[in-house]
Amino acid sequence: MADNKEDLGVSHIVVSGESGGGNLTLATVLEAKADGNLGLVAGAYAQCPYISGMYATKEVALPSLYENDGYFLDVAMMGALARV
Repeated sequence: MADNKEDLGVSHIVVSGESGGGNLTLATVLEAKADGNLGLVAGAYAQCPYISGMYATKEVALPSLYENDGYFLDVAMMGALARV
């Protein structure tokens, strides 16, 4: 895509994804950095990526698990889904 930005009418490349796509966003940006291509990415927006794997244990070091528990999904349910 970066090689064809002009033909595509694209001015900037922003990588974005939600949940599993958020994980892919982070992986894509880390890969671009490792390959020396980070300058090709104008931005990244990882929407609620599931990266900790700590839902089932509600780790004290991750305060957002407590602060946001129950807004849409609760930690207990996400822990059960993580074990499936």
